[in-house]
Amino acid sequence: IIPSATNGLPVTAIGTGAFQSKTAVTSVTIPDSVWSIGTNAFSNCTGLTNVALGNNVTNIADYAFYLCGKLTNVRIPDSVTSIGLLAFGSCAGLTNLTIGSSVNTIGYSAFGFCTNLSNVIIPDSVTNIGSDTFDYCISLTNVAIGHGVLVIGDSAFHSCISLTNLTIPNNVITIGNYEFGFCTNLENISIGSDVSSI
Repeated sequence: IIPSATNGLPVTAIGTGAFQSKTAVTSVTIPDSVWSIGTNAFSNCTGLTNVALGNNVTNIADYAFYLCGKLTNVRIPDSVTSIGLLAFGSCAGLTNLTIGSSVNTIGYSAFGFCTNLSNVIIPDSVTNIGSDTFDYCISLTNVAIGHGVLVIGDSAFHSCISLTNLTIPNNVITIGNYEFGFCTNLENISIGSDVSSI
């Protein structure tokens, strides 16, 4: 449990690499005083199974929980506005994911190689789904793309071999390169009327 204050001063950020590769860490509770989780803050914490993010976190930086292979449940609070590149990349054990209603940008491969992730709801607040965001999420079967999304980056759903149906809402303008490459079981795609580039 990370304290909300030390020496009378509030803990507002978890710095770069603060707990990187601390394999003995199994559970993390981040207090509401924290607004930023730094680059590589918990990356390669291979024993980490549970994380509770505080309700005032606004930024989850690049690689924040990268390679936390035993992490199973993640609830990104409504306060978060951006999820960095590879923030949860290669969290192979991740099965349950909730993305808060204020997130507007999901970075490159933020959830890439989360091989047990099966269901994703992308809220209306998101405008940009980054390249490779869900690359090689081989168990992904259900995706709901929010009505605020304008751009779906290159290879965002590449190698999602369990995906059979997908609806691209009308607001989406651009669908990137290799978007559905190696989605070998994809049977039905509904593409919205505003798409101008595939």
